[in-house]
Amino acid sequence: MKIVDLTSSEILSSQQACEEWGIDSSTLRKRAHDFPAGTIRKFGTTYAVTRAGMCAVFGRKSDTDSEERGDG
Repeated sequence: MKIVDLTSSEILSSQQACEEWGIDSSTLRKRAHDFPAGTIRKFGTTYAVTRAGMCAVFGRKSDTDSEERGDG
């Protein structure tokens, strides 16, 4: 069985992802079917998404955003 590291910064809640990408949560829900397989999963009423999935659907965040967060 493959072990998934749930402490990875590559896995985000839908709320975290929406805040980082500057989108509304309804936008993510409406586009859930566009995510590549294995990059989004619904748990109850929220989604867990990967950064790779967010990039695939919504594009990469700009370098300016990274610099503002201090990780660029």
